[in-house]
Amino acid sequence: RSKKLLAHFATGTYMLLIALLLESMTLAVKIVYPSFHSLIFFFAILMYFGVILYDFWDLMKKGE
Repeated sequence: RSKKLLAHFATGTYMLLIALLLESMTLAVKIVYPSFHSLIFFFAILMYFGVILYDFWDLMKKGE
């Protein structure tokens, strides 16, 4: 039970950190290269969506 709780806490922490890093990268690009902001924002959304899908796939794989 405690291992499962620790795994959920670690996953949540890593996903939060990834989201914060992607957001700070997007804001930095918006300040330095405003013309690329929409492109970088789109790729950041795709990357975070990929992280969520990978986490869901890993959860399903462990359930088998």
